[in-house]
Amino acid sequence: MLYGICSDIHSNAVAFEAVIASMKDNNVDRKVCLGDLVGYGADPDECVRLARENMDICIIGNHDSVAIKHESSSGFNPYAKQAIEWTQNHLSDESVSFLRTLPYICEENDICFVHA
Repeated sequence: MLYGICSDIHSNAVAFEAVIASMKDNNVDRKVCLGDLVGYGADPDECVRLARENMDICIIGNHDSVAIKHESSSGFNPYAKQAIEWTQNHLSDESVSFLRTLPYICEENDICFVHA
């Protein structure tokens, strides 16, 4: 089984599209995202949509968790905190709902997928 694994997209849709295309070009069997779909970049909704439509496994990252207010941003530096507050105001209800479904851990074929 060939896994394609990515992580820390941080709302960079252009980069995420390139990663997804590479996974398809390399005929991976299972596409996995290890979290942090959102944060910092300008395209949080687009990145969530791309994950929802393309990833076979998607784990929640700390930025995702803070964006949906499951965790506090108190440990973030001032720049990360400002970026996640912006993200919170720019996520659609659909994206928030999807992020709320993501697990913190997933095990498959003796592999344990986590963000950190």
